[in-house]
Formats: sequence, C-alpha cells, structure tokens
Amino acid sequence: MINILFAFFMKLEEIGLRGMLYDVLRYKFVTWLSVLLQTLLIVSVTIAVGQIQVLVGLAPGVSINIFYIILIFCFGICLQLLRLCTGSLWTSIGFHLAYLEIMRCAISPHQFGVPPIITFHESVSGIGVLISICMMIIGSIIVSFVILGAKRYGKVHNLNQNAFKSY
Repeated sequence: MINILFAFFMKLEEIGLRGMLYDVLRYKFVTWLSVLLQTLLIVSVTIAVGQIQVLVGLAPGVSINIFYIILIFCFGICLQLLRLCTGSLWTSIGFHLAYLEIMRCAISPHQFGVPPIITFHESVSGIGVLISICMMIIGSIIVSFVILGAKRYGKVHNLNQNAFKSY
C-alpha cells in the first residue's frame, strides 16, 4: 500500500510531462511528432536526473544503460498511446501504477526488497523479466494502434456515409 501511495505522488511528473508537455507540443505539431518529442524529452529528463544523482554523490535510482533507455522510450510511447486511445491522462497513470506494482511485487520483487507474490523457475535466467516487459509494453502498443486505427476507420467510414447521404 505504501508503494502505491508513493508511486501515486510520483505521478505528478506524469501530469506535468505526459499531460501538459504533450498538450503544448500537440498545439504546435502533428500527433505522431508530439508523441515522439514528448517521449524523447521524458527519456532525457530521466537520464539527466540519474546523472545529477551521481554527480551529487547519491546512488542512482536505476542503472542507466541502453536496455533501460529503450525500455523507458517504448514505455513512454505505450503510455502516450493509451492516453490517445482513451482521451484521458488517468489511463496512462493507472497503467503506469499497475506496471510498477507487477514489476515490484511479481516479476522481480527481490530487486526491490519485497517478498514475492508468486514464484517461478526460469530455465534461462532473465527470460521471465524480458517476456513480461515485452508482453506488457509491446503488447499495449500494438493494442493501442489497433484501437486508434479502428477509431480512425470509424470516423472515415462515418464521414463517407454522411457524404453519400447528402447527395
């Protein structure tokens, strides 16, 4: 429960960067470019915060490597697509909270110092985490594209029918 409360208060960054920043970018650019720029800015902020932590002598919250950068980039795209699908920032905040809880309590609890909810044996070390991350993030991106495509098809199909009726 403490983890959920802490994660929720950390979502203020989500409101600022994924909410207001995207809205400003969307006012200036097309949707796909706004999503890309906003995600790149969030990745840059994450890397900068990690570097600042090291510079001032704090232990970095995460290990910044290419895998982590790709992960947060894909996750950022995923969260923004969820917002676009539903029209609500709260969807991406909820998904982010659910992802954190699953990772911290089920997939890799030992990394966060909590007892596991479930246990499993991996035949190849690390494959469970990799599969979980890919299924949650890449799967959500694919589902979001399908939903956005269906919405777009519905709008175009509806416009075509209305244009035909006016003749």
